[in-house]
Amino acid sequence: MTPEYRVDPSFRAKLVLAGEDWLQALRDGWWRSLGTTPPALGPGAKDAAAVVGPLVAGRSVALIGNATSLLDDPPRGIDDHDVIVRINRGAHVAEQLGTIGSRTDILLLAGRRMAITLAVDEHLLKHKPGHTLFMSVADRRRLPRWLARRMSYYPAAWREALEAELGARPSTGAMGIDLFSRLVGDGTLHLYGFDFWDSPTSYNLRTKVGPHAPNAERDFALRRVRPEHIHGWRAPDGAGPPEPHATREP
Repeated sequence: MTPEYRVDPSFRAKLVLAGEDWLQALRDGWWRSLGTTPPALGPGAKDAAAVVGPLVAGRSVALIGNATSLLDDPPRGIDDHDVIVRINRGAHVAEQLGTIGSRTDILLLAGRRMAITLAVDEHLLKHKPGHTLFMSVADRRRLPRWLARRMSYYPAAWREALEAELGARPSTGAMGIDLFSRLVGDGTLHLYGFDFWDSPTSYNLRTKVGPHAPNAERDFALRRVRPEHIHGWRAPDGAGPPEPHATREP
């Protein structure tokens, strides 16, 4: 794998993150002492399903994962889909390489640190996402107000149900599959850059399975997305559950 795939936060983003880490301890104390609800958990927090549901219903949606195998053999036509969804630093990788499409209509973020640094570095993108969705539940209470109001949030109940279905903490990609397979309706969901940890993550060149369950996520993907719509990946013999493709109603 060549180094040009790697995309790190800018120096400015790292400085802002360091400052936010210091301020967070003060905010936690303020919120506790005042009995105040953190902004991303308050009534003003926007539900991601309500925000992007009308945008994706009945349309062709491409969810782009960050497997380096996508970059080694780039497919054609990603930008031909109606809605393009990327994850974490995927928008920066796409613009840097120019081989996996250029648009990012919706961006999914995995956690507080990623969200802060990408918000600071958003000006580096020529094609800025129209919507940013924060997928983590645990990190929501630690988001600063200036950032919390810019995003909408994956429903906590859906995340809890997905973890129970997988038997492990879901990755951002799995949460994206869950969200858009529920919302697309008569449209189609296509996956690119999903090989279920067979190759490293493109923007940091690491293979971090961590708390996730690759086989469970692979089988989950095959339950929610038609195999022919998982582009660039061939299911090994015996992979996936015997039941046919299914989607879940919102």
